[in-house]
Amino acid sequence: KIQNEDQFFNATDAMPAGGTATVRTCMQDGAILLSVTDSGTGMDAETVRRVFEPFFTTKVGIGTGLGLTTVHRSVQRWGSDLRVDSRPGAGTTISLLLPPWEGQMVPPVQEESPPPAEEGAARVRILIAEDEVIVAMVLADCARKMGHHVVVVDDGGLALTRLSGGDVDVAILDLGIPVAPGDEVARQARAQDPRLTTVLMSGWTLAAEDVRLEPFDFLLQKPFDDRQARQTINKAVAMSHQRHADSAA
Repeated sequence: KIQNEDQFFNATDAMPAGGTATVRTCMQDGAILLSVTDSGTGMDAETVRRVFEPFFTTKVGIGTGLGLTTVHRSVQRWGSDLRVDSRPGAGTTISLLLPPWEGQMVPPVQEESPPPAEEGAARVRILIAEDEVIVAMVLADCARKMGHHVVVVDDGGLALTRLSGGDVDVAILDLGIPVAPGDEVARQARAQDPRLTTVLMSGWTLAAEDVRLEPFDFLLQKPFDDRQARQTINKAVAMSHQRHADSAA
């Protein structure tokens, strides 16, 4: 249902003067093929290449650029993938190929250990406090792929409780989370553990003198892409290592 809705919304936006959106289903190579085709404006090769990037959007002032990202990641977890065929002026087709369910109960997915940390960066424990589920999922996936342990909470109260244990190395905190804002969480957590490295994640543009920036070491400005997220995480991890080394000296 979610996949169909996202593709229809995008198809409608791509046809401002009207047009046709067509849904097709069929069997292909023993799997179910679902495709949504529109007769809209289409996309060039560079846009097609980036269409599943977090926060990437061709719309001005509309949406978050996370709809297709969410669909893509969900479909990949099902063992399938999305295919995009598009040309400028020739419309777009998004296809999903899924193996049929054979009636066997799917065993619950066991949480996997993260892969080895990137070269030169030992594994750390990262807390992400973000109440937008899609944003939290995107950032958590990025950090886990880099080899780090990740804990996600959706409000400042839960973040403070989790940080009180003293075993978190890096805290990435959204400024507008409920219960306690990110800057207050950072202040209290840093008072308890001066070694904690803090990252502010926000879509708001703050002036350099804004006091809410004071308890943070780094800023991850929304919208961000995978490269920006990795760069910020790597910087935070490096600072965390240095602080722990200094405190042990």
